[in-house]
Amino acid sequence: MRIFRKRRNISRIDRLKKERKSSKNGSKTMSADFPKIKRPLYEMPDFVKNALEENNLMDSYRKKPAYTQIDYLWWIKSANKEEIRKERLKQMMKELESS
Repeated sequence: MRIFRKRRNISRIDRLKKERKSSKNGSKTMSADFPKIKRPLYEMPDFVKNALEENNLMDSYRKKPAYTQIDYLWWIKSANKEEIRKERLKQMMKELESS
């Protein structure tokens, strides 16, 4: 029984690796910036980009490590309601202002 589980996990890992290679980790724009990152990459939504540019926070956003940028985008995009997205965006902006 354990041998079967190990084989199944190995084949699952191989399948996930192939999927990652075929999808090129999502966003084309971010993959050039972060070629060695192993996390899935997300495209920056227009409302996030506009908010960062309006408040002159794009530089401080880009200075953050790649994993932090990805986490911010995932966190904002994962909200189900528009109100929550806006709250999370405001919180991200506060954190970027303080850094």
